[in-house]
Amino acid sequence: PDGNSVNDKFIPFPYRFVDKIDLIIYNRWGMKVYESTDPDINWNGNYYKNNQPCSEGVYFYICHVDVVKLQGPETMTLTGFIHIIRDARNNSN
Repeated sequence: PDGNSVNDKFIPFPYRFVDKIDLIIYNRWGMKVYESTDPDINWNGNYYKNNQPCSEGVYFYICHVDVVKLQGPETMTLTGFIHIIRDARNNSN
């Protein structure tokens, strides 16, 4: 997030048939920096405890997603990495 309104929020998937989610994002040391049960997620790159910007770097997420399918409900586990890169011109860190 660099304030230019392009890629400033993490939205991992479309959720048309999502019933519920459980998302946790960790920093490189395994410390939880964000969690959400809201399918909108919209993580802005800030630490959930104090709303301060997280440092640039790589973050890992794990998201348990309950989806509604024609065959019945299904739980999927999605994992991946998020790279936070801030614009140096706007970064005071």
